[in-house]
Amino acid sequence: MDDDIEEYIITGIKNLYKEGYIYTVIPTNINKNVDLKITKFKSNIKLNLYAKIKYRVQEQNFDIISNKDYNKVTKVEYEDIIQKFIENISTFINDEKSSDLNIKNNILNKLTVNMLSDLKEIALIIIKHAITGAPIIIRFHNDSDGSSGALALYKALVVLFGQKYSSIENLSIFWRLNKSIKYSMEEFYEDTVLFELYTTVEKPTVIIIDFGTTPESEDTISLANNYNIIILDHHPVYERFPVSKLTKYINPWNYSGDSNYTAGFLVGVLAKIIIGNNIKIIDKLMSASLIGDHSIYADINDKEAEKISNVLDYLTGKAQSFSIEKTLGNIEDESKLKMMFIHSTRIFEEALNSSLKYIRHYTGYNGTNIFVLDFNHVERIEEDFPLPGRFSTKLHDNLESLNGSNITIVHYGNYISLRISSNILDYIDIMKTFEKLKSINKNIYSFGGHKSAASVRINKFYITSVLKNLLELLGVTNIKKF
Repeated sequence: MDDDIEEYIITGIKNLYKEGYIYTVIPTNINKNVDLKITKFKSNIKLNLYAKIKYRVQEQNFDIISNKDYNKVTKVEYEDIIQKFIENISTFINDEKSSDLNIKNNILNKLTVNMLSDLKEIALIIIKHAITGAPIIIRFHNDSDGSSGALALYKALVVLFGQKYSSIENLSIFWRLNKSIKYSMEEFYEDTVLFELYTTVEKPTVIIIDFGTTPESEDTISLANNYNIIILDHHPVYERFPVSKLTKYINPWNYSGDSNYTAGFLVGVLAKIIIGNNIKIIDKLMSASLIGDHSIYADINDKEAEKISNVLDYLTGKAQSFSIEKTLGNIEDESKLKMMFIHSTRIFEEALNSSLKYIRHYTGYNGTNIFVLDFNHVERIEEDFPLPGRFSTKLHDNLESLNGSNITIVHYGNYISLRISSNILDYIDIMKTFEKLKSINKNIYSFGGHKSAASVRINKFYITSVLKNLLELLGVTNIKKF
């Protein structure tokens, strides 16, 4: 009968308060080629981390061996068990090389080599958390770049834990769409409340994709002492950004790259490290990220990736809640993707057409075309869609096709959004322009973004003076009244 008993240890505890506890356990005896599962069970009995329990195979239930300290495994023993578990789950963590990731662009591949060891460390954290029941909150920016990265990571975990081991729903991983570019106090407290439900061997973790490199994140980062914060971003890093307070900060700017190596592409590499290089949709999501963020490395001939990028911009810009599972299913279904692409394209076109007659045209340095639009003139076709940021991008692309290179400025509420054609970047640095703007106008609160797409937060009651100063800094002399 004893041969029918398997021994496990407790690595994660979720407190259900009056309804008891949910325990995550892993086996103490790890054998190669054994079908391991992420195992959880519910009990009203309070147990401790590292405590041993037994599983009666025939009866299919867990029993307590003991909750005494002498019947616990040590931390050293735990590390040995978890390492064997990881080796049994994925060989990619230790063996993956940049050549195995199938990155065809030489510049992107070289940057990936620079970041590979750090990305492997993050992959290990994610897999350890998945195995042991430690919670991860994955926050991603609500555009095609941020969401494509999150979807690539989700797909990797679905394949690794959904098909080979156990359902992904058993993992304590939570996906959050972020509409701002900062990790705010509100989000910090929301994450803290969730983490307080858990007692785990591994430290709870927040992974932030495509945002967070902003002065408005500083205070929040400094408070997060009880859990890990990992940021995967591609926006320019300013001098005082508190990198040392983060568990891990991966940004191509710190590895001899720039914002053209997009956040979604970066997280796609992370997904490949976790699952390997045989998942087509991950490659398409990485390509969609480059297209969506107008990277110089984007393959404009990849029509499937273009559809995905457009649809993700549409889906992440709606008021309704974003389902990562449903979204992945929609973009993997060719007919659904085509239908949503046609619909989202029509919505964008209608919004663009509604705004054209309200656009003001100015001339700046070197004869640069500068277009200014008050977003209040844009017809909101569907709920509160489109959002100002992604509308700015679509408007800029449309105006570029009609008039050539330009700077497109869209203002709405407390924000001014800028999109800049690539050849203008040779003589206009928008971040330095924003710094000058802030020095001459006290109604500027903050700014962020990258060279070709950026925004500034202002006091909306002084929009006229801010726009006037901004246009002057861009070389406009014949400023009309707003």
